Amino acid sequence: MRPILKRALDIGLSFVALFLSSPLMALIAILVKLDSRGPVLSHGQQIGEGGHMFVLKKFRSMSFHANPRVTRVGRWLRRTRLDELPMQWNILMGDLSFYGYRRRPR
Repeated sequence: MRPILKRALDIGLSFVALFLSSPLMALIAILVKLDSRGPVLSHGQQIGEGGHMFVLKKFRSMSFHANPRVTRVGRWLRRTRLDELPMQWNILMGDLSFYGYRRRPR
């Protein structure tokens, strides 16, 4: 019963978080696009529970082939952790969870 409740809580919280943060995420997407060339989101391969591979989504905070690498908007996003807002989609899809520990790779 506990895994079912945990998953239901993840779905509910991530849906509410995505709904409430959607105007802010739209503004951040515009700022990222205006600040530097390239895609708005960065995608990284991650290994989840049981060796399951998934694509982690975050707002892009680094520029491509330029110095300095961290963009102006990216520096602010990292400090405030707003670059992690798109990870709510990963929680909704079941790749991540709000609650639980992270396994460190060996």
